[in-house]
Amino acid sequence: MTVTVRELASEEEWDDQFALVGATFGARVTAPEGATRDAIRDMADPRFALVAVDGDETIGGCAAHWMDLSLPGGASVPTTGLSGVGVRAGRGGRGAMRALLEEHLRRSVDAGAAASLLMASEAPLYGRFGYGVTVSVAAHRIDVDRAALAAPLDDEGHVDVYETADSARAAVIDLYEALRASNPGMTARNDGWWRVVLDERAHWKGPADPFVAIHRDADGRPDAYALYVFTNPGSELWRPMATLDVHEFVADSVEAEKALWQFLTRVPLTRELRWRMAPVEPRLRNLLADRRQLDTEMVSDMVWLRPLDIEALLSARTYERDGVAVFAIDDEAFPDQRGPWRLTVEGGRGRVERVDTADLTLAPEHVGMVVLGDSTVRGLASDGLVTATDGGAADSPSIAALSDLLATSVRPRSVSKF
Repeated sequence: MTVTVRELASEEEWDDQFALVGATFGARVTAPEGATRDAIRDMADPRFALVAVDGDETIGGCAAHWMDLSLPGGASVPTTGLSGVGVRAGRGGRGAMRALLEEHLRRSVDAGAAASLLMASEAPLYGRFGYGVTVSVAAHRIDVDRAALAAPLDDEGHVDVYETADSARAAVIDLYEALRASNPGMTARNDGWWRVVLDERAHWKGPADPFVAIHRDADGRPDAYALYVFTNPGSELWRPMATLDVHEFVADSVEAEKALWQFLTRVPLTRELRWRMAPVEPRLRNLLADRRQLDTEMVSDMVWLRPLDIEALLSARTYERDGVAVFAIDDEAFPDQRGPWRLTVEGGRGRVERVDTADLTLAPEHVGMVVLGDSTVRGLASDGLVTATDGGAADSPSIAALSDLLATSVRPRSVSKF
């Protein structure tokens, strides 16, 4: 039989897809009900809710979100966020995964997406479709009695704590959108997304009904927020036992970050703080009196990017230095993306145009790794992943030119699971 791909056609198929994807990840899942169901449905874009069918049997499916991606410099481009990819157990090897991914990418291009994003359940799966790691993530922990800052905090602002997430909804949404521009790699969230993140029921995108802490400056302007919950709350024989789990922490300045950090590490009856969805190299490490006390428990890939419109990706972002770089993309799926391309940066703004030849050629997955600055072209060349005809990693002018232009001082990050 031939596997075909089409859009989800009914509420029953939507419910079946929840169960199928859950089984793919080793869980028995039933479709949510009520407000949570509505929110999850509103998150996804129905244009990209797809099923793979073999004869009369549905053997796989996927969904996607339509969301803006922040680039270096604060501009955004439209992207799709691929999610919930699954193939029914025992039905692998029929081409369902490839058919779903190819149809998703085709629809993304037709809709005008500059890239497709995803979080990979298995790292080896998606490079063959042109996805590369564009945002890395870490998890850190610290004993709160060892979390002192190196320099005294002179904060004229204050922290407001909202005991129900819903009561902080408007303030958190406004602050997230304001901070998103200064954090490349972060993605816009629609109303459905926020209803899930701040839901009173736990979801893999966020904990149940988190506490919200918002720091405000001396003028009352919000400049940092954290979403957190407690595990093992309370005390044992009058000893603090609680772990404060921070699920989102975003600030627009060092001072705001220090102030909110100090608040979180002084919550009563708390023994330790765990920070999930954190930057790999948080600036707070260097602000501690003892930087060694912030333990990094995990570093992993988080967001993968498949470039679909290289002109849009490179023209919309800004650059920290001027120059010219020429390169090609070995893109078999989308020949119009091959180039070769010349990137000219003047006054921090890029212009992309076609040229005839290039000494440097990158695979689409390698473009995904360097376009936001998570990796560098020079680093990939040193690892043997990128080669050029005008020299090696240490002496190729084309490698050096593109690497220098794409490098950023602000490493990309994300706090949104999808």
